[in-house]
Amino acid sequence: MAAKSVFQSQLIAVSWQSPFFLFSDGEATVSLSPLQLTEFQHIFENSGHVFLFRNAKPELKTLLNLGVRVARPICLETLNALNGISEKLSDDLAPKDYIFALEANMKSLDNLGLRKLARLECLVTRVFAAMEHRGFPIDLGGWQNEIDAATKKMESAKTDFVALLPKSGPKDLFGQNDLNLENNQQVKEALENIIGRTLPNTSQHTLSSITHPAIAALLRYREHAKIVSTYGKSFLDHVNPVTGRLHACFEPMGTSTGRASCHSPNLQNLPKEKAFHDCIRAPEGRAFITADYAACELRILGSLSQDPTFIEAFAQDIDLHAFVAAKMFGVPVSKHENPQLRQRAKAINFGLMYGMGAKALARTLGVPELEAQALFEQYFKAYPKVKDYLEDSVNQALRAGYAKTVMGRRLFFPKETLAGPNARGELSRIAKNMPIQGTAADMVKLAMLWLHEKLAEFKDAGLVNMIHDELVVECAQSDAERIASIVKHEMEAAQNALLPNIRAKADVQIAATWQH
Repeated sequence: MAAKSVFQSQLIAVSWQSPFFLFSDGEATVSLSPLQLTEFQHIFENSGHVFLFRNAKPELKTLLNLGVRVARPICLETLNALNGISEKLSDDLAPKDYIFALEANMKSLDNLGLRKLARLECLVTRVFAAMEHRGFPIDLGGWQNEIDAATKKMESAKTDFVALLPKSGPKDLFGQNDLNLENNQQVKEALENIIGRTLPNTSQHTLSSITHPAIAALLRYREHAKIVSTYGKSFLDHVNPVTGRLHACFEPMGTSTGRASCHSPNLQNLPKEKAFHDCIRAPEGRAFITADYAACELRILGSLSQDPTFIEAFAQDIDLHAFVAAKMFGVPVSKHENPQLRQRAKAINFGLMYGMGAKALARTLGVPELEAQALFEQYFKAYPKVKDYLEDSVNQALRAGYAKTVMGRRLFFPKETLAGPNARGELSRIAKNMPIQGTAADMVKLAMLWLHEKLAEFKDAGLVNMIHDELVVECAQSDAERIASIVKHEMEAAQNALLPNIRAKADVQIAATWQH
């Protein structure tokens, strides 16, 4: 069979035809009931077998719920996505259709040079499945207390706002004020009556520039209302009543750059307040290991541009923003000495990766646009290799019609935009950012895969969350020091594999609560 020669392994297609699971090597089929699956665990765990799924992650999670782990899954929908095929595969594919779809995909991926990336994306589906299966621990009582406190603060802020309204304002049937603070038009009219001036809108940007007790009360209300609406009942409804954990859904290729996304609930967007962090607590006798790549995207920019200053700064493990600022401005810079210059360099360092222009930099730093433009010119004079790399990224992407990562992941541009008169203006930000952000995504997934395999040596340790360039592992407290060392080693090894010309660094912390 051609597909066998592709993987040098026995290929087994997996179909979900309730109440049986149908396995096929393309020639013979065997039907197994769910109760029989665990008897064949050794087959699933044998790395000589490749299991072909239509949509691997949810099916791998179903198998985990039945006590079955799969060593080498291949996901047809993942291969389709890497090939730029948006059509969903039918739920009732015949075994021969699985093999045909695999062979067609692999031929195309080979032509694109995406074999290694396809292998990574397919294998990492089992890591995401295991992470969802394990779940994320949460102190439900403590979390609810924080939501109750935010609700009280929200109500207090509303009371303060309403107290400033004119007595002649609209009333409900009971003579109470009828203002809805979630209705922007009502809020705008109420504010204009209170402060005696016309407002263009009620956005954060507009209101934060005006000092007035009513506006201060409204902004407080919005701050607490956002916490209540985002992390209150709608969030806590996802806590599994049996495990007491959050079993969120991760989408391994949830964004156009290859970054994973998360929903139901979104564990990549948790509250920043320490009180909430303290509610993300490992069970008794267990610990969290929180690890993140230090200056991840800046290291990628330094590696891809081969700028000697970036490479030297990371080699010496010194403050890059201060280092850059000192070279730009010719004076000593640190977090304590000329800190405003460090802040300017930091804004430029990060802004460059997102295609920031002079107007956006001026807004970020609160300086005139001409001054911001002068800062960019000063920066590029000091770091010409960074400028050359970013410009080359745009030129190459516009010529090819796509931007790509170190592993070859591609983000294709719309043909109509490429053919338009302002293609460079519309696509330059993406062309600069995608290779950096996408390479970070590839790197983190490689680290997840290697780490998952290492953690299998421990009785009960595994990933419980990933937030872009940060990984969270839960393990027995007695294993924490050993596992922390493994986490750091595997993360840095993954970075070295993709960026061999720049020093790798992962910062690791051990604690009972999530350290972010």
